[in-house]
Amino acid sequence: MKDTGQLEQLIMLFGNGSQSSFANTIGIKQSTIATWLSRKNFAPERIKAALPQVDGNWLLTGEGNILLTGNDNGNNKTILSTQQNTNHGTQIIGENIENHTFNTEILKQQIASLQALLSEKERLINVLLNSQRRGQ
Repeated sequence: MKDTGQLEQLIMLFGNGSQSSFANTIGIKQSTIATWLSRKNFAPERIKAALPQVDGNWLLTGEGNILLTGNDNGNNKTILSTQQNTNHGTQIIGENIENHTFNTEILKQQIASLQALLSEKERLINVLLNSQRRGQ
């Protein structure tokens, strides 16, 4: 993949802007992310395998929504697309999956991350307030 715009957006969404956090989320080393960014080339199939809730078309083209959405008569089902490179071009493969479970897990991860960040900020505020009180 020759464009890292999608990768940068995924780092923001799933890693809260941290390459290391994103790398942990998808099960690879941070240095791999850094290499992908510096070479402006990444492996969408590795990201898709780790984050099936990411829209395959968006991952490949940057068009559409980042996350899969849609309903099939009230059921949260959608079609995932993955890309396989062959000597004869690109073949798109679709498969039906339950989408809400993946979205729930991502939201839980994001909530936990935000709670940890909030706790750390509250701790730092208390340290600064205590330091200021001692200095007066």
